[in-house]
Amino acid sequence: MALPLACGLTLRFTGELELAQWARGGATVWFLKGPAEGASGSTWEISFERGRPLGPFANPPRWGLRLQAEECRTPWGGVTLQPAARRCLIRMPDHHGMGYLIHLALGAMLRHQGRVQLHAAALAPEEGVSAVLVAGPSGSGKTTLTLNLARRGWGFLSDDSVALSQEGGGFSAAPVRLRFMQGLHGEARKRPLDPDAEFPGRRLWSAPVGALVFIEPARSSSCSLSPLTPTQALSRLPALIPGFGPDTGRCQIRMLARLASLPSFLLHSGADVPQGGGSAAALLRDCLNRAGTPLDATMEARPRMGA
Repeated sequence: MALPLACGLTLRFTGELELAQWARGGATVWFLKGPAEGASGSTWEISFERGRPLGPFANPPRWGLRLQAEECRTPWGGVTLQPAARRCLIRMPDHHGMGYLIHLALGAMLRHQGRVQLHAAALAPEEGVSAVLVAGPSGSGKTTLTLNLARRGWGFLSDDSVALSQEGGGFSAAPVRLRFMQGLHGEARKRPLDPDAEFPGRRLWSAPVGALVFIEPARSSSCSLSPLTPTQALSRLPALIPGFGPDTGRCQIRMLARLASLPSFLLHSGADVPQGGGSAAALLRDCLNRAGTPLDATMEARPRMGA
């Protein structure tokens, strides 16, 4: 069965039965746009094989060329992409780390569509306003900020991962991961949260991008904002792109350079973000105001899984 994802890809899971079933169940919860949606977009096959990746892995993992394929090895398993066949092989000993490996695969698939998967939250303060991308690694505060801004009425695409497409003179964003992963005080592991149940009607399925913000924790009581040059923004992007890999035509670098030319800022996340994020909300609105005239964004309630 083909599964249509919110990012515009359609996946078919095959291979080792137990791993394929794990992947299908996880994709339904984390990436699926809705059960009523027909298969659309580019269809790829992800096939699972039980075993350990052959050869060493880099830290952080990086894509490399191998014959007519691309390969990325991680501590949890290896991902081999065959772009011409629209096929991906994931080799792993068990289901641990499966979500991470599927994220890597999705990033590479999107790259072959001329798109970019970015490790970022995406939010808009109101309907009809461009979205701001809040980019940063795990633990930088993207989910906490997204939750608190959603409580203030902001619309959201994702707290962690978006797919970017070039449209006209700018970029359009779509969610990759739909559910949030919330860190609870005193617990090392994060827990999943369904934001569509928590904040009904605030889901954004797509939005033009107005500004790019990189988030870093700070020791101050409130947030502050610093502008970044395109060169500074570009230097931060590759580490936040799961699909960053072979770029023989340099199309990927040109796309990142264009993304970095958006109004870009560094958000120093203060102690007030976990308490409601008031100063961050004002600063992010200011980012969008500096970006120019708001563009259209489509906000709609997302149907619940199984509805």
